[in-house]
Amino acid sequence: MAPIHDRMPAILAESDLDAWLDPENHDLVGLESLLEPTDAEGMIAYPVRAAVNRAGVEGVACVEPIAVDDATY
Repeated sequence: MAPIHDRMPAILAESDLDAWLDPENHDLVGLESLLEPTDAEGMIAYPVRAAVNRAGVEGVACVEPIAVDDATY
């Protein structure tokens, strides 16, 4: 992850999403236990539009791959 960003995202199992996103869940020990190292095998990195860095920008365009030399991102 370091070549892409200095912070590591929380990568959760799909089965843990409800617990992680539940605003009523205050079990910090239980939530922390969901933060397990993720096997990089199966992960794919690709460039996306710079708009992904702006708060409030949402939608499929944030995850669509672009060419590295695409000047429109």
